Amino acid sequence: METREFQEEQQYLERVERYIEKRIPILLEKKDELRKDIGKGRKDMWEEGRHGVNDFDDIVDLTLRSEVIVSDEKQYIENLKELQKLEKMKENPYFARIDIQDEYGPAESFYIGALGLKDDKTFDMYVCDWRAPISSLFYGFDVGEAWYEVEGRRLDVNLQRKRQIQIAEGQLQNIYDTDSSMHDAILGEILSGNTVNKLRVIVSSIQKEQNTAIRKIDKKAVLIYGPAGSGKTSVGLHRLAYILYHQREQLSAKNIVILSNSNIYHSYVSGILPALCEDEVSHSIFQDILQKGLPGDIRIEGYYQQYKALQAKCVVELKERKQLLEIKYSKEMLGFIRKYFEEYEFVLPDLKYSGHLILSAEDLSRKVSRVTYGSFKRRYEGVEDTIRKLYEDYFAEHKEEIYEELEEKVRDYISQQELEVLYIKTKKQVIHNALERLKDRNRLDGEVQLLEIVKAFEEKQSGAVMGMYARLQADMADKHLWYEDALLYLLVRIYMGEVKTYQNVLHVLIDEAQDYSMLHLAILKMLYPKSSYTLLADVCQAISPATTIGSYEEFQWVFGEELEQLPLLKSYRSSGSINALAFQMMSRFQKEYSETYSYFQREGKKPRYICSKNRYETIQKLLKGLDHYNMVGILTKDEKEAHRIYEELTKCGEKVQLIDKPYDEMKERIIVLPLVYSKGLEFDAVIASNFMEGEIDDSFASSMYLACTRALHELFFVETRELPAQWQACEEYLEMVKE
Repeated sequence: METREFQEEQQYLERVERYIEKRIPILLEKKDELRKDIGKGRKDMWEEGRHGVNDFDDIVDLTLRSEVIVSDEKQYIENLKELQKLEKMKENPYFARIDIQDEYGPAESFYIGALGLKDDKTFDMYVCDWRAPISSLFYGFDVGEAWYEVEGRRLDVNLQRKRQIQIAEGQLQNIYDTDSSMHDAILGEILSGNTVNKLRVIVSSIQKEQNTAIRKIDKKAVLIYGPAGSGKTSVGLHRLAYILYHQREQLSAKNIVILSNSNIYHSYVSGILPALCEDEVSHSIFQDILQKGLPGDIRIEGYYQQYKALQAKCVVELKERKQLLEIKYSKEMLGFIRKYFEEYEFVLPDLKYSGHLILSAEDLSRKVSRVTYGSFKRRYEGVEDTIRKLYEDYFAEHKEEIYEELEEKVRDYISQQELEVLYIKTKKQVIHNALERLKDRNRLDGEVQLLEIVKAFEEKQSGAVMGMYARLQADMADKHLWYEDALLYLLVRIYMGEVKTYQNVLHVLIDEAQDYSMLHLAILKMLYPKSSYTLLADVCQAISPATTIGSYEEFQWVFGEELEQLPLLKSYRSSGSINALAFQMMSRFQKEYSETYSYFQREGKKPRYICSKNRYETIQKLLKGLDHYNMVGILTKDEKEAHRIYEELTKCGEKVQLIDKPYDEMKERIIVLPLVYSKGLEFDAVIASNFMEGEIDDSFASSMYLACTRALHELFFVETRELPAQWQACEEYLEMVKE
């Protein structure tokens, strides 16, 4: 790059830095003024304001004072956010520049950063926010003809330059034009860095396909899928930031929920949105949603408890449970439940009062069948409203007769006012009794209806699922449910309107969506009826074939035409040698895997397979050579092995952290954890211990693939047995060591 161009970029950087340095003191002064105004306003409101509301003037006075304080508080928050933004931009205000020319005038230069910067007086745009429409040119096009959209209108331009700019601690380091073939070199440099225990902002390295997924907001649901390390989690979080930027009028951070199965994920991704000057959004764990949606006296098996139970060695019981579980998670069961409530025919009572027939059950049935009320809950409420209105009308039409009957029953003299009270009370009681009869006749209780549904489904299957109803009935009586039965119970309760839905949630991000079932997704669609969805998935990383989504078509079955599937086809996380091993493992079970996906070629050490007589001593020796890394993960097949390694290492004085619960957070540099809790995480180096011990079943390839792809730079297998025969094809991708 010519020195002249570097100097020009240096001058522009200095101009931006001068504006930031000039702006910060002004904002600090304004901040102090606003804080004083808020304090003064509150004091005046307390000391001088009217504390009683006696007339309209009092209301006006209180309203005006309150509005002034609220306005000052809003300005204070905006001022504070602007200050935080400028502080973030001081060290690295932007990372790219594009030069474009349209049909209306000469070429213009635009600088792109994680945050936008505009002169508040002249309105000069120093830096464009990466989410701004014009910034999409940098991510989506090479030099040449290009276009971007503004409010649905396409603008065609000529993209004359794409330049990446490296700035560190306020100093210009380097500049690269993308047509100089430096893009991969820069990306490789970013990927070769050490990780931390938090997900990082990736705005400077977003790839074209990732950019497409981030900016796709015209669909109700978007499924973003791809291999491990393709950036699904990063894309999902940056997509939320993009949605907040472009839909500020429709939603805010409080209208968004991130859903996962563990708190480990939450601790890992926290910080992305605040780093982009957006408020943090809510995070929910599905187990908490499940528990909240069921009666408090019901004990529920947990998500990870179910996983452990399905790894048990009790072959007969396990086989039976897996068969039942497959049915409960099936399309047939979901369709049966939906149809059951759609076609539910309410058993209606005769409507009577004091021996008089107001309307027969048959006539009432014809009356309510004329109206389509939509959902089961709305239909039932429609029946209730009809009954309530019929009684209201009857009492209004026969008021004098009812007065006479009531007076006769009382026998003592009562005033007209007392008679009116008795009339109203009688009417309410009659309506209440009629609605209770309706409820009793239809057995409108979630537990009863679940049992009815399972019984009916079992009968329909002609004995093919014998025992499902009996088992559920016994568990209900014992108030302790399998996880899958708890899900069915929650779905039934939602259909019946026994569970309050989240009307204020307008967008839900589901991470590791392949670890849910269609039953989970059906529940979520009903719990968040006004929400759009971002789903992040890789079916090759499914936690358990028996309980999880098996194909991307199953997502389509749940969401229908509302869903758009966007693949991320390239993995960027691990080194080339680690990915070569991971892809070889998966290709043995999915022949088309290597044809569908690819990985970024980054140099790295060959994974090492160590056959050791003492795994713990070997792991300890390996750790001594990994002290230059920020994060090291020791992965195990189960909790028992994780506890054993943790105890052995702590005895030797190693400072390690054991994660054996889904609500733990990563705090130390060296983490010991079962593989199941490592979903979505990454480490500089991974030591996988004792994975070859025991039975190697159908899910083994996914487990090994998951273990491999947690590692960025180095990967070790520490085993007591040699590489099994069925994995001999992987030997060429490994450095074999025997101790």
